[in-house]
Amino acid sequence: MIREILEARFLFGRLQDDALYPAPSDERWIEAMPAGFLREAARRLLAWSAPGRHEPPLPDGYSPELAARALRIFYSLSREAAR
Repeated sequence: MIREILEARFLFGRLQDDALYPAPSDERWIEAMPAGFLREAARRLLAWSAPGRHEPPLPDGYSPELAARALRIFYSLSREAAR
């Protein structure tokens, strides 16, 4: 659907979708990571991305939206590493 919209609106629009992954619907992917720094980082990003839930406290200059975007990037990188 996204490809059709893009190609209909833009003359030279192309979608490179070979690296797109759906957003995770639960937290199982975090628990599947090896224990340590990376799993803890994913947990913190998940906590910071939830509206109104900032435990541990959100660092200065960061927002839940930024944490959610970072979490999606983290998820896509973990999927790449799992290949």
